Amino acid sequence: MMKLYDASAIMNLLTDPKRVSVLAGNSILDLTLYEIGNAIWKKMRADQKPLTDCIIIMQHVLIILKNMKSLNVLNVEQDVLTVADKYNMTYYDTAYMVVAMKNNLELVTDDKKMKKSAIEYGIDVYSSDAVGI
Repeated sequence: MMKLYDASAIMNLLTDPKRVSVLAGNSILDLTLYEIGNAIWKKMRADQKPLTDCIIIMQHVLIILKNMKSLNVLNVEQDVLTVADKYNMTYYDTAYMVVAMKNNLELVTDDKKMKKSAIEYGIDVYSSDAVGI
């Protein structure tokens, strides 16, 4: 079955080049790029790395993400708000759950709260360390 990867799972997979290939052909949300870009920028700032390093890493990430299908929340915004309220989660995290459900996708996340809520919501959920093994 096809999978929807959230930013936390992708960030963890990026640290193991041997496992990055599991992403190809699977899905992300359009907001995933922004989440990953922000995480890379914050990490580079915290580590006091030059901006050029950040740009190079982001270029590599873009190559990986171009091999994935980008989905969005258009036409399910109300569902996202309803589920977010039910599980007391952010709109961003809930968007992954609703889009996974609507598209019959398994969800891959390393976010413990999202994983717990997604299981309750009825979605098959995996951690990044459990895919592609």
